[in-house]
Amino acid sequence: MSVFGAHADGEDTPVAGLDQHRSMLTILISACSTARDAFDPAGSGVDPELVADLERVIERAQRLLDGMGGSPVAEPLQGVQSEPR
Repeated sequence: MSVFGAHADGEDTPVAGLDQHRSMLTILISACSTARDAFDPAGSGVDPELVADLERVIERAQRLLDGMGGSPVAEPLQGVQSEPR
């Protein structure tokens, strides 16, 4: 098994680096999706251009993740809270 993986641009990248990039893209997609969902409702007062920018970031990050061999990221769970301790 190789310790290198193919990057979207054809370059070989250490697998540990790929895992870190995948993780960062997953976090970015989740954060932007959550922000988009919070800002998107009509009357929220948020600039529609911001919501459109979030959509573009989500789409681009998903394409990059797919190009790295990552699987599509599910939308973040809404309303899930941990149990009180």
